[in-house]
Amino acid sequence: MYRKTFELVQHTPIIHFQHDQTGATLRATEVKPKLDRWLIKNTFKNQRPAFEHFLIGGKKAIKNALDYKLHIISEGQTIASTKDAKGYFADLGSDSPKKLIIFENVYMSILTVHLDLAQVINQQMGQFLLHNNFGTRSNRGFGSFTLLNEENKPDKTRCQFTVGKNDWASKKNLPLKLKCFDHIDWLYKSLRQGINHGKYDSKDKKFVQYLYMKPMIFQYAASLNIQWEKKTIKERFFATDLNRQQSKYTKDQASPTQFSSNQKLIVRDLLGLSSEQSWKNYGRGNPKITKEAIQSKADIDKHGVLKRYPSPLRFKPVKYQDQDFYTIYLWWEDLDNYYKKSKYKLRIDGRDNEHPNISMWESFDLNKFMDFALNKKRVRNSLKNINGQGNRLEELIIHIYSELIESYK
Repeated sequence: MYRKTFELVQHTPIIHFQHDQTGATLRATEVKPKLDRWLIKNTFKNQRPAFEHFLIGGKKAIKNALDYKLHIISEGQTIASTKDAKGYFADLGSDSPKKLIIFENVYMSILTVHLDLAQVINQQMGQFLLHNNFGTRSNRGFGSFTLLNEENKPDKTRCQFTVGKNDWASKKNLPLKLKCFDHIDWLYKSLRQGINHGKYDSKDKKFVQYLYMKPMIFQYAASLNIQWEKKTIKERFFATDLNRQQSKYTKDQASPTQFSSNQKLIVRDLLGLSSEQSWKNYGRGNPKITKEAIQSKADIDKHGVLKRYPSPLRFKPVKYQDQDFYTIYLWWEDLDNYYKKSKYKLRIDGRDNEHPNISMWESFDLNKFMDFALNKKRVRNSLKNINGQGNRLEELIIHIYSELIESYK
């Protein structure tokens, strides 16, 4: 038997559903399948003859499960609420909310009878951890671990930005570990749904806007004469609200409210599908908009019922030894063709009102979109600061994009 123990460093909290149990830690049932897939893809290049002798069951094995055992031990557990963790909303109103967990010490042990496999795992463990996070919302940076004293960065990194202890955040006295999620959330919003920052004035009973930013993916679609789905939903189900917005607010024909095209496609959900949304302050009683995927039985058997699809954007927060700031690495994964070819029935409170199906933007190119978004002039032109009240957030967004653009490759 060959044993190798790795000492890990935890950079960001993991969202855990078993926070109240002694020894709740990284789950081997999550880590091992991810590590198996990483090794099969990156070391063995998906060539089964190269790794089948390492499988549980050998050459006759049906599943691609590599023959080693993985054990994880953690010490010094600290538990915190998710309420200050931007980018995580699933527990709102839940009777059994998940919690954030940080460990002082984490050890991962590998045990196998295959010396060659043990050596491969030892060689790949550093980059595996740099490219993977764990637990809920892992693609947004939660559950980030690396090897102790790691000095490298993820090989897939396309760009990066930093988060420092003196940087502004939307909440005062936010710990640096949580400030990372605040900044990631602002960036993600600027790309996918846009930013409408301000506060509700209880005296005048209205929302006071501080800063507005046009979503980059809307702008990219509009530049190619494609109308995004939010406008289409308003046209189909909230025409009265749309007319009021068009007459009361901006007359800019390139704005999300005004821009129209006969090419009506699903755009925003290319950065992550949410098949169910409540539209507050529209219609009556916060109506629910759902997107029902039109799938054949063969599609469902192969891909499952398409209710969610993760964002292709990957964030990896790392705080290196002797540094008092975090580096947030960003890269993106290719979208599956079956997802880009998918079609949906839009419904309001279960009714479709006999509207035609709407298609995903099949020809969408994520690399071209990021080329479009990472442009200093476009970022500045996308921001609207109202009477200087959005200065701090505007400075933060420009700072994030400036560092991303400088490091972009």
